[in-house]
Amino acid sequence: MSSPLKDVWALSRQMVGHFVENVAPCGTLPGDAIYGDVTTITRTCLELAVSVLDGKNIPDKIDRLKEAAAQWAREGVPIDTIHHSIHEGFKIGFDLVVTSAATKHRAAGSADDTVMTLSLADYDALMGGAKLVVEMLDTMTTAVSMAYVRELKSVVSEHHTAVHTLTSALLGGHPTSTMARECGIEIADSYRILALAIPPHPDESNPMLDAKVVARRKLRRLQAELATRCDNAALSLLSVDGGTLLIPAHHHTDDQLDDLVTALSRAARVPITATVVTTGTDTIPTAADQAHQLLDMVARLHCEPALYRFDDLALE
Repeated sequence: MSSPLKDVWALSRQMVGHFVENVAPCGTLPGDAIYGDVTTITRTCLELAVSVLDGKNIPDKIDRLKEAAAQWAREGVPIDTIHHSIHEGFKIGFDLVVTSAATKHRAAGSADDTVMTLSLADYDALMGGAKLVVEMLDTMTTAVSMAYVRELKSVVSEHHTAVHTLTSALLGGHPTSTMARECGIEIADSYRILALAIPPHPDESNPMLDAKVVARRKLRRLQAELATRCDNAALSLLSVDGGTLLIPAHHHTDDQLDDLVTALSRAARVPITATVVTTGTDTIPTAADQAHQLLDMVARLHCEPALYRFDDLALE
């Protein structure tokens, strides 16, 4: 079965050409990536396929595939593009194997090519080959998925740490351009500082459920909605009970903040109460204190969950 796949250099170039023509997102990759990394990993996958079919050891090729998947995760190559390319490659390879087998079968059989018969041995070989193909596909997609997700979690963790560090610096009045560059986040000229109070989800008091798990899920839903609504421009220090948001003033108008708080409440599935103060970057610590003082006042007055501004509470 492996004989049609052994010219891995020529076949990998053919496959990559097919990817560029038929797997649209690959066309957006730089040329050096397509004819460098992509071709190399396609060749690795072919070598892996040949090794599996020949019953040889494959760990080193799996490791190379994992390294490539991790690199693509860091570069932002969509995982569906990777999997689609793997499946397209399998189609090409499987077609080559079947065509080769059919040709050999005809050569060994009668001159009448219109009648194809399978012996029991042929059938067993076909079924064994099909199982190997499924096993190869499972091995490759599992390796790619695990390495991709692991690296993606690492990237997300790094970004979260960077955001946490920069937010803490801004709230402490110690931001630096060097820190911003290291975090990969641009510091805006002014921010809308939101102080948030996040009440417990009803399921947190359910004795049949783990309250900590329910609370963490509530917070993750809120953070996901915040990232979507603010295009990852918002800086935050949040816990399951609340915290502080720093949103660049140019990103959201004051009128849009009410919709944002409503959307965050809907995502968290709890009624969030918030206050907002707009300020320049150099006065963020003072403004954050003011926002939280307003939030404390809202709590003492037992106001309805909503977004409150200083003007709303001027009399109080």
